[in-house]
Amino acid sequence: MNSILGQLLLFRIANVFLVKTSFVADEYWQSLEVAHNAAFGYGYLTWEWSYGLRSYLYPSIFTIVYRSMKIFHMDSSETLIYAPRIMQAILSGYADWYFYHFVKNNFGPCVARISLLSLLSSWFWWFCATRTLLNTLEASALCFGLYYYPWSIKRGKGNVIYFQLLAIVITVLRPTAAVIWIPLTLWHILRKRTLRTISSYIILSVIILSCILLIDYMFYRRFVFVLWNFFTFNVIKNLGVHYGSHPWHWYLSQGVPVVIGTHLLVAIYGLGKISEFPFHQRNICKCLTILFLLTCIAYSFVGHKEFRFVLHLIPISTLFCGIAISKLSRKKQNLAITLLFVTNVPAALYTGLIHQGAPLRIMGRLGDQLRASCAPDCPGQVLFLMPCHTTPLYSHMHFNVSVRFIECPPNLHDTPNYIDESELFYKNPKLWLNEHVFSESTTKSDQYHWILMFDSLYLELNDFPPLQRYKICAKAFHSHILESRRGAFIYLLCRT
Repeated sequence: MNSILGQLLLFRIANVFLVKTSFVADEYWQSLEVAHNAAFGYGYLTWEWSYGLRSYLYPSIFTIVYRSMKIFHMDSSETLIYAPRIMQAILSGYADWYFYHFVKNNFGPCVARISLLSLLSSWFWWFCATRTLLNTLEASALCFGLYYYPWSIKRGKGNVIYFQLLAIVITVLRPTAAVIWIPLTLWHILRKRTLRTISSYIILSVIILSCILLIDYMFYRRFVFVLWNFFTFNVIKNLGVHYGSHPWHWYLSQGVPVVIGTHLLVAIYGLGKISEFPFHQRNICKCLTILFLLTCIAYSFVGHKEFRFVLHLIPISTLFCGIAISKLSRKKQNLAITLLFVTNVPAALYTGLIHQGAPLRIMGRLGDQLRASCAPDCPGQVLFLMPCHTTPLYSHMHFNVSVRFIECPPNLHDTPNYIDESELFYKNPKLWLNEHVFSESTTKSDQYHWILMFDSLYLELNDFPPLQRYKICAKAFHSHILESRRGAFIYLLCRT
């Protein structure tokens, strides 16, 4: 094995065990929970899967992993947690390696070495590189795509096919990725100007779309065209704003600066140095600059914005970091790289080991409780009184116990004056609990033996009589930054 590749794979596998925090619900609910339900026959699917907003292609990868573990009786909660992340880490390690070779082939070994070090020093790539997020797959795919893209007309036919496959699959899985992949595709077609090039894209698109439609049909039990549903939901109905709306300038003022971090200033300096490079290299830099700006502009028109949506811009920015630092003396190069690591490592360690770590830790405590109490039958159910999908579920506790949690689907049916369950709960938690949980009609079999909630809600419910029958049997630190509806700790309450 190539020594650089081996080191990168070891680096990313270590990355798995040094990121012990949660980020967003999609990391579990749009991948692992779906796979667990398909592999083991029990689980919960969110509203996206009844609406047909997601393709099963991505979760099916983890379904294969889970089913393999089931066959060989290796399906412990620990292996179900770490196996998908290690698989993603290996993919990210290969992505790092392909990014290095893309830069080396087009800019030389010096720029490649510095660009790779810049990529490895990125706190946000470290934070996301081993997560089972479709955004992580998208960023990895871009690294592969940059390597296989025919920057030179003389690029071999086989490499171009790999690029085409990546472009089509990623665009189907994540339609917003079209902002990157369609311009690259169009530039390729315009440069080649041959019927064979156009026909190859058309034929591959038909084949891939047909395969994905078939996969989705197998899971949905009906034909679902995810691309159209995605367009309808996010563009025509603009329902994504249900989960938060941001001003048009958010990516420019907050999103990109936070995600790119201290690399941004170095990358801007590198952008000013591209005029010193030969024509071929200048063209690549101009192309990637346009793609960077197109992403920021296009995403700015969408109301709902998140940091992870611009994760794939990190490789582009680190290339410009490599260009900038390569123009310095050797002593200054070492100093600049050191500064990138010094300014990124604290953020990487804090967000990876401390910030928002409670959802994973408390699920571990809950799993311990279930294994100790549910032999042979569980004494009750589990109630999650937290913002919707704060924690993972069956993919982490791997125990077939009945659960109840607060949901927050958008207004899918154009209901007048729509208010989701989460809003109703937080308007008056005691009233909601009296009506839905601790009503007189509740039977013994419906009782909740375990309740999870943030400490801030626990203080609000401290004088609520039904909770007097519970004690705090575990707690986990969540964050120093207190948000609305989220406190510093998550409590696990056990019925006495």
